[in-house]
Amino acid sequence: MLVTRMRQRRAAQGVPYSELAERGHFSTATLSTAASGRRVPAWDVVEAYVSACDPESPLSDAELGEWKALWEAAVRSQARPKAEILDAAVPRRGGRITVRNAAAAEMPSETLADLVEQATKNLSDPAQQAFLSDPMRTALALCTTPADFSALLDQLRERADLSLREVAERSLKYGGISKSAAHEMVSGAKLPSTEALHVYLLSCGVSRENTTSWHHTATRLKISQIREVERAEHKRPFVVTFTHWDFRYVMVLITLILSLMQVRDLLR
Repeated sequence: MLVTRMRQRRAAQGVPYSELAERGHFSTATLSTAASGRRVPAWDVVEAYVSACDPESPLSDAELGEWKALWEAAVRSQARPKAEILDAAVPRRGGRITVRNAAAAEMPSETLADLVEQATKNLSDPAQQAFLSDPMRTALALCTTPADFSALLDQLRERADLSLREVAERSLKYGGISKSAAHEMVSGAKLPSTEALHVYLLSCGVSRENTTSWHHTATRLKISQIREVERAEHKRPFVVTFTHWDFRYVMVLITLILSLMQVRDLLR
């Protein structure tokens, strides 16, 4: 989770990489690569990155210790033998895309687009390479959770070298979204509305015709969430519970029924 936390910290402060490089005394390329998830960065780069995000509020020793622990866990994870992360992400019958190996679940610091790029380098079949020539589009097809989708939105912004503040400023041409709304989109909290997503994509430089795959993925995930809720409702056991007020209503109903029976007997 090291890279995810690094991205979230920079996004929360709205700092572009150019400004981060000036504060952290590392090049923009070094800092951008550190947050890409392709490999675990050196500790001094991580420390400079997280410290430069908010220089007015220096990290305490305890906070630095937490970041160091995250970094050490990432180093240990990288040292473990990795299975083929995307053994084959190729089109199957019916247009579906299948990932034969689920080892990607052990690589939370890398986005789906990063994993697809790695898989493309290992493919020898030209047809498969052509299919995976657009890692972001393929990653959207593989996206299965709102967290994956949010990570791709954040990566899109990072590739455009935009801070959340800059995204909000650029969005004014397309209807406008606030910095907090943009942060909510990349935080993984929930899926954005269609209108907000469209404005965000245009603000990050995505052409109107290329927004379609993003909207299709968001819609697919929303439908999946609705189905999950429905399945959970069906599995929930039916349990009748009575509150104090429910008991009173039942007693009133019983009294009313008895009264009606007495009236019926009187009318006979």
